[in-house]
Amino acid sequence: QPFNTSNRTRCVKVRKSNKVAIDQRSAEQKQKLTDWYKGFDTEWLKLNSTVAAHATDEPKPDLNNIFSARVRGTTYQFGEDTYKVFHLRRGNVENKEQEAAPGFLRVLIDRESEKNTWLVSSEKPDTQRAGREGLADWLTDIDQGAGQLLARVIVNRLWYHHFGRGIVATPSDFGTRGEAPSHPELLDWLAVELIRNDWHLKPIHQIIMTSSVYMQDDEVSENNLRIDPENMLFWRRSSQRLEAEIIRDSLLSVSGELDQSLYGKGTLDVRSKRRSLYFTVKRSNLIPLLKLFDAPDAMQGIGSREQSTVAPQALALLNSPFIRELSTKLATRVRPTAETPIDQVITDAYKVAFSRMASTSELATMRQFIEEQKELRGGDSSAEMLAVRDFCHLLLCMNEFVYVD
Repeated sequence: QPFNTSNRTRCVKVRKSNKVAIDQRSAEQKQKLTDWYKGFDTEWLKLNSTVAAHATDEPKPDLNNIFSARVRGTTYQFGEDTYKVFHLRRGNVENKEQEAAPGFLRVLIDRESEKNTWLVSSEKPDTQRAGREGLADWLTDIDQGAGQLLARVIVNRLWYHHFGRGIVATPSDFGTRGEAPSHPELLDWLAVELIRNDWHLKPIHQIIMTSSVYMQDDEVSENNLRIDPENMLFWRRSSQRLEAEIIRDSLLSVSGELDQSLYGKGTLDVRSKRRSLYFTVKRSNLIPLLKLFDAPDAMQGIGSREQSTVAPQALALLNSPFIRELSTKLATRVRPTAETPIDQVITDAYKVAFSRMASTSELATMRQFIEEQKELRGGDSSAEMLAVRDFCHLLLCMNEFVYVD
């Protein structure tokens, strides 16, 4: 029939009635329509076959079902495009340009080396290797890649861990804007030792901790102080506090409460007994004890931590219910029965908390402290037990517990 206004009106009415009919379909009917359409959707079939193949891999992966949608002519990177990286126009993820090929820093490559040396299989020159494998090989290649710099960076960070300052004072900047090494020959020698030991870190820790510079005391020499007042040449041992996470882990360890189980998801529970490594870092919900002792807030990456000494740190250790609870656990550990002599309690507590014996003067002082705390409670039947708890609490609040000696 020739098109006229009445026909158009009739078509509009039919479309509206069809729309109403579709909206009135039940969820079960809509699901049947969706399942029927999947058999004709070639893109979905391709992605589904990839997911099915992945499900047969061993070990079985933990899968989370997600939905992706086509946005302005592009798609989220699933399936074959998962590991592809693209140049983005003006940084817009919805406006991709050509694919970005992996590469390496020219300044850290030997002149005679090709830029794709680490991306091609040595056995099959025509086979392209995964970018991450090439990156790992380039980082540890001491002849043509970045291996020599990597070794220096690693041993410098180990030195920083033990001394509070690296041989290069800027551990994340070995460039022209960073500090020059105070002992360049030592840095090179430690790097060579790291490589010689197949990149194992324990031998380097042993070398550092058995060295004379590590075992020296903090005695001040007037002559050295005049020449090097900032101790840049490590002529004495500077005071160094433990990191926030290690302080908390040490508190749990000496009280016998530390859960050393491995792996698993993180937590925000401040009363968790697991190592601080397993705390989830959430900027809006940081762990108060860790924050108090200068743990990073994850707002930015840092090469070295700031270290502050403020009154709230001592007050928190003295008044925290959590520390009080751990003191009770430590008291139970060093005095399991009421028949244990007080002198033995003091000796055992020093061994657990400080890994050393109590001196004669310390033994007398702490014995007197326990007696005074016991007298303050009068005729309380648990006065002696509570006095021992106060003594253990005192040990956990001492500088020796949180500073490396």
